[in-house]
Amino acid sequence: MQPTVTVNQQDIRDLDATIANVAIATKRSIGQVLVTAAVYASRSAAKATPQSPKNRKTIANFRNTSRKTKAAKGIPWWANYQVEVYKNGIKGSEFLETPEALAAFKPIQHRGVARKAWIASSRLFGKTIGSLPPAAKKYSFAVVKKDGGSIRSILLENRIKYIAKAAPNSAAIGISKANASITTLYLRAADRNIKRQMRAGKRLIGAFL
Repeated sequence: MQPTVTVNQQDIRDLDATIANVAIATKRSIGQVLVTAAVYASRSAAKATPQSPKNRKTIANFRNTSRKTKAAKGIPWWANYQVEVYKNGIKGSEFLETPEALAAFKPIQHRGVARKAWIASSRLFGKTIGSLPPAAKKYSFAVVKKDGGSIRSILLENRIKYIAKAAPNSAAIGISKANASITTLYLRAADRNIKRQMRAGKRLIGAFL
């Protein structure tokens, strides 16, 4: 994952080691396990990214406020409502005049884009993830590096400008969860191998009895 959010390099090294172990235990290629890990990481990072509420918060109602009072407080004379907004992760506000304007402005149009941008990165290396809004695809990025036709590394990136502020731990959690998930795959594969060997041993012993 990319460096716009904090990532512990040791966690990445641990994940690399786990990927190698899983590839050996499951007899899959490094590239196949990398893709699986990347999908786990992107989905876990998405879950760790908070989603905004459906509607913007109305900070103030000035319908019964005089023009003189508005002027003293630096409020436009025509404004009847003040609504909270976030632009690139920075809190601000907008003034609105009519109830119709308020109703149209309150719903957050791109709600959940920061979260869905993580998921959208999976589509860039061939994974089917269902329908996603164009904005999510716009802010997702992935680089797949190959060596002799085999996948050797995958870089996932969430290009939302405010991702480091909105979800600073999203990538770290994604990497940690991916490590835990493919470790489970490794343990299951190892358990199957042990059971297979035990069955083969019993058959061998039986042949000499």
